Amino acid sequence: PRLLLLAGQAEMQLQSWTQAQALLGKAVQGAPDAPTPRRMLAEVLLRTGQGDEALQAIGPLLDDKAPDADLLALAARAHLMAGNAQAAEASFARAARLKPGDTRLQASVALAQVGQRRAGADAALGALATAAQAEAGTGTDLALISAHLRKQDFDAALKAVAALAAKQPQQALPDYLRGRIALQRRDAAAARKAFDAALAKEPGYFAATVSLAALDLGEGKPDAARARLQAFVQREPGHGPARMALVELAARSGATRPELTRLIEEAVKASPDDAMARAALIDHHMAAQENAKALSAAQSAVAALPDNADLLDRLGRVQLASGDTLLAIANFTKMARVLPKSALPQLRLMDAHLVNKDLAAAQASVRKAMDIEPQSLPTQRAAITLALRDKKPAQALAIARTVQNQRPNEAVGWLLEGDIERAQQNFDPAVVALRKALGKPQGAEAASRLHGTLLAAKKTAEADRMAQDWLRQHPDDTAFAFYLGESALAQNDLALAETRFNQVLQRTPNHVMALNNVAYLRARQNKPGAVPLAERAVKLAPGRAVLLDTLAMSYAQDRQINKAVAAQTQAVALAPTDPDYRLSLARLHQQAGDADAARAELRKLVPLGKAFAGQDEVARLLKAMGG
Repeated sequence: PRLLLLAGQAEMQLQSWTQAQALLGKAVQGAPDAPTPRRMLAEVLLRTGQGDEALQAIGPLLDDKAPDADLLALAARAHLMAGNAQAAEASFARAARLKPGDTRLQASVALAQVGQRRAGADAALGALATAAQAEAGTGTDLALISAHLRKQDFDAALKAVAALAAKQPQQALPDYLRGRIALQRRDAAAARKAFDAALAKEPGYFAATVSLAALDLGEGKPDAARARLQAFVQREPGHGPARMALVELAARSGATRPELTRLIEEAVKASPDDAMARAALIDHHMAAQENAKALSAAQSAVAALPDNADLLDRLGRVQLASGDTLLAIANFTKMARVLPKSALPQLRLMDAHLVNKDLAAAQASVRKAMDIEPQSLPTQRAAITLALRDKKPAQALAIARTVQNQRPNEAVGWLLEGDIERAQQNFDPAVVALRKALGKPQGAEAASRLHGTLLAAKKTAEADRMAQDWLRQHPDDTAFAFYLGESALAQNDLALAETRFNQVLQRTPNHVMALNNVAYLRARQNKPGAVPLAERAVKLAPGRAVLLDTLAMSYAQDRQINKAVAAQTQAVALAPTDPDYRLSLARLHQQAGDADAARAELRKLVPLGKAFAGQDEVARLLKAMGG
């Protein structure tokens, strides 16, 4: 790692950013606990416009209870580049408090006053601007820009960017920030001009490239976006984020699973040390329930990057899904050694121990998680789960009330209490707790749970009143309206379900799943109009099997059997392990008069045996077609 670090430093001095990134990435892998390689890698990533990746690089250092001022300033720059002015402001302020003799002390005063809209904020910003002019570095300039953006004072922010540009005349960052400001002003033309200017200075500045590709997409030019990203990849073949941007673009454009697999595999091959590409390949296979392929990808990833916690996590989860519980436990144990200050590995161990039917070991893991992060909500939720599993509802309620004391102005503690009481079928106290949650800020999540609890308690009239009252008071709560549609569908009230989903579409015309569900309901009820709705859903979110399945059903109901077969074939290709999609395809082949194709699909389902609930229909159809 030390030699890699020195080589990375040399490449930074030569401004060979791609080579520096590769060398420093390897240095981080070789010494994951060493802070210097992570800081240097973050600096390189910021120089090439990769704010999110810079935050990932220094993430483990920020988890420390006492990060130093320089690290916080580095994080603030990354937040600003990623477009999160509020987080940037908070990090700059923390950095300034740690270095009271630094000019950034003025930044913290200004930022605090701006954030709280206190009197004197303008004067503080003026002092900050003066400090920025006097400082040779750029930390105070960036803090000033962040403060102006927080106020949405775009003219002042541009003036501060101009001062930054005077200090960095040949760097892309000032032009990139001008582009971000133009986007916030919804001036796409000015944004495009600024991003082009950034690339003219630094052709390898990825943030500007991906921003221009996003503008291309917004203007309905996916081919231009693709060509732009492909040109960047040609120039920087080992640039992982650029290759993953191409993957995302392909997915949004409706690429097939094999095409997406090829693109992700190319990303891994071009940059084998890029954990993001390797994680994407694992996730890609896991999403299709291709456990064998996911396992192979995860094993290769961990072999290449043995101390990467995210990859260890994925390998353990794939092993668990594949039934390799003991190997999963071993991996999560290693993950715990890599992340000793994180509760997540212990929670993963809890899951694995529960699969292994070892309640005592699961409880031990949760206790360790509680020791590490006692106020972590995931840890508290896990402790509640175990308490209920151990038939100790009083213990679960005690944890929920601890959450309420810790977070009195949040709904979560009362949501937990409501869930615990409902799990015990104590509906009345559950309703009381959920009504309290409903009255808290951000308590809208409680609406669907309260309605469901009232239905479970057979208080249908009260549930209906509650739903009507909530929708009247919160007409923009499309999530609750969508839930009501799903609830009606579960009760087989197709007309009411369609009404509810249409209410969602009145507020959000491009709500993909509402479009899909109305199409499904119309097709199921033999009502006209299913096809255009289903086609719209697929156009908005191409490459999703569930939408293509509904589209096929809609085509079939409209007697467009050939189109139905084509859509269902795509659905099966996207989700090859879903037997229901394959059975639907077999039925459509039969309707189209292609008995051979129907039999071929049905025979693929026979080996599933009774594990597939539709096996009786498989046998009936095969018999009807002569086997």
